[in-house]
Amino acid sequence: MATFNRRGYKKSKSERAQKGDKSQTAEVFESLDSTANKSEQWILKNQNVIFIGIAVISISVISYLGYERFISEPNEKIGNKRA
Repeated sequence: MATFNRRGYKKSKSERAQKGDKSQTAEVFESLDSTANKSEQWILKNQNVIFIGIAVISISVISYLGYERFISEPNEKIGNKRA
């Protein structure tokens, strides 16, 4: 079984945390966290409006497709038979 020798020494995470140093990555994650919280709050505040908008769009698309399929196509077939 192969072994490896450690060449460098990394400080443990607990030592870094005790010093109170904030890494750049931690700052980025904190800013992403705050942005996510703001987005969640906005979505919760406007949840009903969002769902109503989605429902209106869905009903519109389904109505259009239903009209094309069940009204327009049969009328075209009847018109082609008469001609």
